Amino acid sequence: MHKILYFFCNLFNFHPRWNEQPQFLLLRLNNMITELELFEKEAEAWDQLIREQEMKDEQNSKAPGNQDKTHETVRQLKQFKAVGPEIARRLGWEVPDWERFSNAKLDKT
Repeated sequence: MHKILYFFCNLFNFHPRWNEQPQFLLLRLNNMITELELFEKEAEAWDQLIREQEMKDEQNSKAPGNQDKTHETVRQLKQFKAVGPEIARRLGWEVPDWERFSNAKLDKT
């Protein structure tokens, strides 16, 4: 992905209005490219960590007396239109009180 950004950076350098941009904007673009390279490098490790946490959540959900509903919440969120697995996991892990959304309608199609 960063090769694409480098391509666009070079392309924009030839655009006449590109040179009118503030210097700090150009420096931020370089930082963004560096960050994307780091994310690409670490992506597999993060994906593995997330998979392990999901398995833990599923195992915990089956334990007797369990009150952690993370796994069930993620499963239900995936049923909403336009909510993919990444968004469902993030919401399920970050929002502690889902009972306040009891009137939400699930997409059963």
